[in-house]
Amino acid sequence: MAGGSLGPADRALAGNGVTIMRIRRALTAVGLVVAGILTSGGPAHAGPFDDVSIMTDRLEDNNADGRWTIWSTGNGRGGWQAGVGFVFHNQETGWTEIGRDVTITPLDGSHTCRAYIDLFGLGNGRQVIARVEVIDPTTWQYLAQDGGGVATVPIQHFTPEWSNGPRTVRFRVSLYGNGDQTLWIDNMFISCEY
Repeated sequence: MAGGSLGPADRALAGNGVTIMRIRRALTAVGLVVAGILTSGGPAHAGPFDDVSIMTDRLEDNNADGRWTIWSTGNGRGGWQAGVGFVFHNQETGWTEIGRDVTITPLDGSHTCRAYIDLFGLGNGRQVIARVEVIDPTTWQYLAQDGGGVATVPIQHFTPEWSNGPRTVRFRVSLYGNGDQTLWIDNMFISCEY
């Protein structure tokens, strides 16, 4: 499905959202630097959050359309604006999704992975309902999924961990029918522990 455009009211809100996303990114970077300074020099150990990031997609380049696909059960649409992806769905039923395939490398021995993405929604007075999913694209079986209401400010959502899955997985975010709503996505990454 081709990328869509936003109306004037959505563009105004999107501009605020993009600013919020950039502020959040800057604060996250500062927090990571401080955490790195405070924790450097300690003993090495493996734990569920001592992951190796195997794929990051910040959506800032001009080729997001080449990596991400948008699909809808109805008249939903999506696209890219200022380095942030969005999907729009204005029906009471069905869904609109934005997703991409991810190759997990290296895939030597056992591994446990988790996917993360920043989401925020504009629901025109209604709760935005979304689900973050990781799927085996050969069987369309869920490897991990998490869903529920989405805030109106950027918040990182993540899936439960999955173990020993296939080399290529399908990552997607689905926006479920609840009237006129828009879901914004940014900063997707998958990390694995080997």
